Amino acid sequence: MGGHRGVAIGDSLSLRTYNTLWSTLRRPADSLIVDMQAERLTTARYLASQRTDDRDIMVLQRQRTDRTRDKLRTLALSADSRSATTPAMRTQVDEMLAGLGRIDEIRAEIDEGLSERLRAIETYNLVSDSIYRMHYSLALIDDIPIYQQSRVVISLGYAKELLTREQALEAAAGASGLTDEERKLFTQLVGNRRFLIDQALPELDAGLRQLHVNLITTPLYQRLRLQEEQIIEAPRLSARTQRVWQSTSDDLAESFQKAQTEAAALLAERAAPIADSILRRAVLVGGFGLLAVVASILISLRVGGRLARELADLREAALDLANKRLPGVLVKLKRGDDVDLATEAPPLQTEGGTAEIQDVGRAFSTVQETAVEAAIGQARLQRGSARSSSTWRGAARRCCTGSGPSCTACSATRPTRTCWRSCSGSTTSRPACAATPRA
Repeated sequence: MGGHRGVAIGDSLSLRTYNTLWSTLRRPADSLIVDMQAERLTTARYLASQRTDDRDIMVLQRQRTDRTRDKLRTLALSADSRSATTPAMRTQVDEMLAGLGRIDEIRAEIDEGLSERLRAIETYNLVSDSIYRMHYSLALIDDIPIYQQSRVVISLGYAKELLTREQALEAAAGASGLTDEERKLFTQLVGNRRFLIDQALPELDAGLRQLHVNLITTPLYQRLRLQEEQIIEAPRLSARTQRVWQSTSDDLAESFQKAQTEAAALLAERAAPIADSILRRAVLVGGFGLLAVVASILISLRVGGRLARELADLREAALDLANKRLPGVLVKLKRGDDVDLATEAPPLQTEGGTAEIQDVGRAFSTVQETAVEAAIGQARLQRGSARSSSTWRGAARRCCTGSGPSCTACSATRPTRTCWRSCSGSTTSRPACAATPRA
């Protein structure tokens, strides 16, 4: 189970979250990018020609963009979207939503004739960049391959965005040709797009890679590369060359978008079954884990119950020692009865095989044996002292009454004061031995 801990319920929920992010943010944002790319191009053509028909096309495209933008705002602010995004993701989403307001600002400047063509194009570029930053923030997880593939597909989508920026620059230049600043920007766009494609393709799996390899190996793409070199080198293009460029770049941009749509749909299709499979595996692992926990609880209860019984037996044996055995031994010793240590202080008998309980039982047995030995020794000492005192007291009485040894012998054995005290129990007069000086 430890080998699967990195891909379990959390990953399954992440994959389900991926689907939520796809439906509430990724897909509507992709649709807005497509419409914004079209609006940027129609705006560039209008700025170059200033014709009414080009303006009508631009206004019609603005209406499509507005519908797509409103849909994205609604979904991005929904409860599902908010619950699926992390704080870092939400920051990028809010930044993207705030950037959408720039579209209205640049439109107003264009309508009033206050915006130069390069400023208009770069303003649309800034809005697109905020959307792509949000895209990248939605693919921050590294441990599931589908997220890695998702980031690569986003990079290829940005390569298509760079191509449409090239289109807008050339369309805005028109017959006048690119300025030096515009030509420099065009050259950077071409180099960045080619670099992104070269870096991204090796990181894609076979199925996703083939979608894009089929695109960049076509004669159409090779023709685009040649036309890009021609635009970079020539001061201006002829009307025919411009039409060929616009036709080639339009077709290729459409092919890029088709590959992007297919790749994104393929990733979304992969996410659901992977999530279900991981979730089923996680449920099985969790089920086995639950069984293991239940089994451990039952074993603990059984072992705990046995320990409780053994401790209860040990407690009863200790109470029997303190309340019955030792007091009984003391009573016998006071009566002068002989006490056998092995009989009166047998080892405590504890039932059960727990080593700790047996150790405690042996310790109690040792205490019991020591206590009984001490009581027996004390009783023997007291009996010996009593016999010795009785013998000396009788000898003293016999000495003092004349029925025993002489006073000299008495006083020689014990001091005169002691002799007097011994005799004082049998005579009221001072005995003769009391006058005998001590040797």
